[in-house]
Amino acid sequence: MKLLEELPSLLFWAPLIYNLLDKTTLIFKGGYMRNIQDGRRPVRDEDRRQDLTEIHEERRNRELRLQSRKKRKRKRLIIGIASAVGTLILLVVLAILFVRIGSIDVVGLKYKDKSEVIGLSGLQMDDSIFGIRDKFLRENIEKDPHFIYVGWKYKFLKNVIIEVEERRELLLFEFLNTYVIVDEDLRVLGHISRSDEAKYPIVRGINVTEFVLGEVISTDETYKKTALKDVMAALKDSEIYETVKVIDISNAGRITFSLDNEMTVNFGQEYDAVKKLKWIKVIRDTVTAEGYSRGTIDVSSVTAPVYKPEREESDDDTADLDFDDQGNIIIKGDGDDETGEG
Repeated sequence: MKLLEELPSLLFWAPLIYNLLDKTTLIFKGGYMRNIQDGRRPVRDEDRRQDLTEIHEERRNRELRLQSRKKRKRKRLIIGIASAVGTLILLVVLAILFVRIGSIDVVGLKYKDKSEVIGLSGLQMDDSIFGIRDKFLRENIEKDPHFIYVGWKYKFLKNVIIEVEERRELLLFEFLNTYVIVDEDLRVLGHISRSDEAKYPIVRGINVTEFVLGEVISTDETYKKTALKDVMAALKDSEIYETVKVIDISNAGRITFSLDNEMTVNFGQEYDAVKKLKWIKVIRDTVTAEGYSRGTIDVSSVTAPVYKPEREESDDDTADLDFDDQGNIIIKGDGDDETGEG
């Protein structure tokens, strides 16, 4: 009875359910057919797992190929570096065997002979170029304080050039039975016996406490040392240097020279040294041409230089000679009156 009662509602819902089932079947069949037409089957779990396995395998193969490529590159790089190092070692060995010193030259010398520098350097013909070291050259060459090592260079073919600077011997100091030789900075360069000819001016009147080879002289009279250095800075390249035999600096405010013609120079203080030295040259040449010898050249006042001839006790007429700006002699008597011009 209940079935009969519900029959109308079932009849109402039956067409709707049928249509829904029919559409679902069509949709399923359509999708399946499309998969068939595209050459694919409906995706199943097994297919999904197989696809993932293939993807992982492909990735792994790609990584293996990349690693293999990197290994080949690394191997080629190592082989290239090893070849370069081997070639370099071979070149060095060949250079050591065949690139040797064929000649040695020295530049920068003015007073000494290059054989002295070559002997000090320790270099020998046929030594390897690659055995030369700046440190050893400097230490060897500068054992002699005359030389200051600058550097060396190799000039093709097989020519080694050593460059030095040279300290110039300029003055002598008396010490025991020797003359101590110094340069313009009063640095000790060596010594010679007193029996040898004094080739440079002898310095007197300064208390030297120590002479050390290669070092500047030590003295407790530093003001005299400074004054002497100032004078030498001008004297060393002047025309009068070769004529100076003695420099007396007993009184730093009244420095005196003794010249080779037995003239005495009252130099005064170290100031205006260049002008004073020029005056000494002019006056010396002028009075020598006039027949004068010995006497005293006074340039303590650079604006009023004077030549005083040597006076004999019996000669009362000897006159002092003043000079004008052009170096002409102005002869004056014992007084202040001008007596003539020569």
